[in-house]
Amino acid sequence: MPKTTTLNLKEPKGEPVAPEVGEHEALNRLKAELVQSYAAPESTYEVLTADDLIKRNKP
Repeated sequence: MPKTTTLNLKEPKGEPVAPEVGEHEALNRLKAELVQSYAAPESTYEVLTADDLIKRNKP
């Protein structure tokens, strides 16, 4: 049975206590990436190994 993940991508009702300036921008980028990723058709998915991911994310 496939595992299902539910994400709440709505903006928070109020600002957290002492938010970091970069955190809001990082959260918005993450939300945009997740929305785009989950909207992609399954036929565009690629099979990757852990080594593939590590190599892809190295500077």
